Amino acid sequence: MRRIVVAVLVLAALAVAVAGWRSLSRGPSAAAGQGGGPGAAPEPQYTQTDSRNGVFVTATLLGKGESEPGRLAFRLTLETHSGDITAYNPAAGAKLVTADGRTITEGFSWIPESENSHHRLGVLSLPEMDSEGHPYVGADSSSLKLILAGLKGGPAHSFAWGKLELAAWRETP
Repeated sequence: MRRIVVAVLVLAALAVAVAGWRSLSRGPSAAAGQGGGPGAAPEPQYTQTDSRNGVFVTATLLGKGESEPGRLAFRLTLETHSGDITAYNPAAGAKLVTADGRTITEGFSWIPESENSHHRLGVLSLPEMDSEGHPYVGADSSSLKLILAGLKGGPAHSFAWGKLELAAWRETP
């Protein structure tokens, strides 16, 4: 029991550290005196969350400099307090829906960073272009949706990013 408590605390600290680093790495904040007032432009929201069937999932759209070159990547955190989620393969359950209506179900890979029966962390990625060289996120893309189906037999988890996040993603080095 003590190991579980320690593992949960370590994962929570890691999640807080990653969230803090991500907010600092994405540009100036309102606290630093940059925007935040009336009429200020909204900041991109790279991290999305969804909770269904006893599983809480966080998906963060990673910047180009945060993933392998030529890959569109998402950092996923999957957490449950009942059951074992290690049998779930995020790459097999993933589907990407692009602004132009393409649905991609193949080419995903999962690289685990931390795995146990109740808490998983890793990077889900796929090539950023289709086999004909068309990017999934183009210059005028207005939306991108990631769907994770089959997790504990419940309804699919869904995450969406809009024009603001995709424009900022395209501009990251």
